[in-house]
Amino acid sequence: MESKDFFLCRLKVLLSRQGKLIEKGIPIPQKRGELLREMIRKRPSGARKDGVCWIIGNEKDIDNRTVYFCIGKCATKQVPKLEDGDFVDSEGVVSEYCHVFLDWEREFCGITHNSRLGSEQTILSALVFLLNKADLPTEFEMRVEGAIIRDPKPFLEALEKAVLVSSFSMEFSKRNLVDESEIREVLGEFAEELDGEENAVTFKNSRKGLKKEELSRTARATIVAGNKVAMKARMPGERKLRRFSTEKERAVKVTVSVADIEGKPEDVVEVLRGAFGNVLVEKGDAE
Repeated sequence: MESKDFFLCRLKVLLSRQGKLIEKGIPIPQKRGELLREMIRKRPSGARKDGVCWIIGNEKDIDNRTVYFCIGKCATKQVPKLEDGDFVDSEGVVSEYCHVFLDWEREFCGITHNSRLGSEQTILSALVFLLNKADLPTEFEMRVEGAIIRDPKPFLEALEKAVLVSSFSMEFSKRNLVDESEIREVLGEFAEELDGEENAVTFKNSRKGLKKEELSRTARATIVAGNKVAMKARMPGERKLRRFSTEKERAVKVTVSVADIEGKPEDVVEVLRGAFGNVLVEKGDAE
């Protein structure tokens, strides 16, 4: 049975100058993901810097919070043909596409990787490009950002084995920052120092080490948001600290049958939601 791999991504709708909107009494969507649904309905298209045209099409609702669609590109190429017994090169339009299931309420999607379209990051970047081209009639400025959800398992296994964690860094979305006081409330008591930047924060406690239980939950919440985590830790039998990061880990992937994509899309959605949930909560914790 033919199958396809979906890789998981996070799509985030960011509103600019949100405080100004509230002051002016302009209503802000309670579910920003609904804006993603409206963007897909527009079926945006456009050429990127390389001149290749990308398109969103085939959109249809699967349930009250999930939409299926295709993203692909079209290019004019010389295609070999047989005409009157002779082989000739004739100009023709060549199209390639991949499947996408978007849970707009939780702002994540699963995308099949078609190597003819480029890398996973290329496909995601093209999707974000198209969503930002969708012309929605709103009273506020907004933009979409996307990130691949990285496999948390290698990082969490290293965290579990670590004898001591001296520092832990987490990244979060620009213009949607976690308030520093809330971060301190969750992890501050375990840290001697707290270094913050525009969209990242680092906890340090080189003497006693940071509490791994809290770090595990925080790591999962950060990774499922499509953001990076890193730590410096000492492993059993080692004297020097080592650095671990999710930055270069592979994407979380789910394999489904091609027949289910068209014949049982609801089943595909449930599988994707399960994989997304497993990143956030360890299976044993959910039971």
